Amino acid sequence: MDSPQPVPNMQIAKCRVVLNHFGSSVEKHDITPAEAQVLQEMHNMNVGSDCIIDLKASGKAQVRELDPKDDEKTILRDRTPLEEVSRLKRIYNAKFVEKLFPGRNPTVPETFKEAGIQEGLAFQSTGKAPERPANRSFPSENREDYVVNA
Repeated sequence: MDSPQPVPNMQIAKCRVVLNHFGSSVEKHDITPAEAQVLQEMHNMNVGSDCIIDLKASGKAQVRELDPKDDEKTILRDRTPLEEVSRLKRIYNAKFVEKLFPGRNPTVPETFKEAGIQEGLAFQSTGKAPERPANRSFPSENREDYVVNA
C-alpha cells in the first residue's frame, strides 16, 4: 500500500474565531484550511455568520522530523492529509472531525479558498442571537460532539 502523499501547498494562517453573536473572539495561529472548516462547523451555529475573520495566510503546513541521513539534524517536510486529520482529532472531538473528514484516506483542502473561507472578513454584531435555519444540516445534534478533547 502506498504511503499518503504530502500536500505540498497546504496553507496555514492566523485569524480570529468569533465565538458568539456578540462578537467575542479568540486569536488562532497556524490554522490550516481543514482546521478552519472544523471551527466553522463548531461555531457558526452560535454566530449566525462566518466565524473565521481577519484571516491572513502566513505559510505552509510542515512537519519537523529527524533527518534520516543524520539523526543530529532535523528536516521540514510537507504535512500529509492523514497527519492533518490526526492532528485535528487530538485537538478537537475525534468523532466530530471524523464526520467532517471520513475514511482511511481523507481529503482535506489545501487552500482557504478551497475550504470556502475568504481572507480578511470582518464580523458585524447584531447584538441578538441568530435564528437557527431549519433546513441546515449539522454534523451532529449532540452537544458532546463539539467538546474539545481534554
